[in-house]
Amino acid sequence: MILRRLGIEPPLDLLAELDCPLPAELLMDVFDDVRPALDQIRDLGVRMVVVSDNWATLPDVYRSLGLADYFEGFVISEVIGCNKPDPRMYLAGSELLGLDPPDCAFVDDDPLLVDAATDLGFEGYVIDRKRSLAPNRRAVLASLTDLPRRIESVPVDSPETIRRVITE
Repeated sequence: MILRRLGIEPPLDLLAELDCPLPAELLMDVFDDVRPALDQIRDLGVRMVVVSDNWATLPDVYRSLGLADYFEGFVISEVIGCNKPDPRMYLAGSELLGLDPPDCAFVDDDPLLVDAATDLGFEGYVIDRKRSLAPNRRAVLASLTDLPRRIESVPVDSPETIRRVITE
């Protein structure tokens, strides 16, 4: 439309190129700490789901980035019909794992979203890669690679209890 307004008729090949979906690596940045942390968390036997304010095709993006196999499923706002901090988002994640909120942890870079999860009974961790949060804030991670150590230090009530993480 812009080209036409300028009096230029766009070539069909240009329109076709502009209509192609962007590759996943252009849609989402994967921080360097993500894969090593996910490997360690998986090796601990922790089950994970993604809870995301995102579009319904997010699982496809994760597959193309080689990340989908780390997660048992996806809770996506476009599918659920609400966004975090709506409790339905968090609870759908714990339900997907078949667990109660106190048996789950929620990880995000937004402290308000983590607070909403902890208000529901989840364990909460804030990722603060820029180190911009107050140092006295509880459960702040400078990197996702700090999370496996935190998970290992969580007391387990019985041998049947397995620590689980819900993350975005």
